[in-house]
Amino acid sequence: LHPDQDLMADPTPDPASRQRAIRRDRLVDAGLEAVSLSMLAFIAVGLLLHGGRREISRELAQSWLRERGIDAVVVVDDLDASGFSGSVRLGPKSDPIFAADRIEVAYDLQAPWTRRSGSGGPFALDTRAVRLVRPRIKASLTEQGGLNFGPLQPLIDEALASPKDPKATGPAILVENARLD
Repeated sequence: LHPDQDLMADPTPDPASRQRAIRRDRLVDAGLEAVSLSMLAFIAVGLLLHGGRREISRELAQSWLRERGIDAVVVVDDLDASGFSGSVRLGPKSDPIFAADRIEVAYDLQAPWTRRSGSGGPFALDTRAVRLVRPRIKASLTEQGGLNFGPLQPLIDEALASPKDPKATGPAILVENARLD
């Protein structure tokens, strides 16, 4: 400071620095607004996905079965991180191969970093329990003396051929009022 200047006097701001301060404030405001809008969009997408999780799950299951040549109708009544419930029909509506009035599945979600083996891998479901209410399934006896489940047989064979952990226990399965044709 110059010795003749009063420390308490209000210095006149430089017009250029005032313009820079205004631009900086506007830029900060625009940045905060952009972040706020991004967060609102993220929340909205999350709410839409959460609200549509049953429809998304139904479409994924039906699409997976269609890719394997099986016409299916899956109804998801409830779905969360520990299980789902609903009903299912596999095969044509007039002559289903398998149908269950109610299916309830309890599972644990397993992330790669929570696996006991520590080997990683993709996300997985560890099915703990399955409850089928009034399931109806069609099967035929083969000449070798075994059962054949028609278009479902490749899925069954695939499930039976998949590698198993010898220490792992299978899910608890409860079947109520079943019918085999």
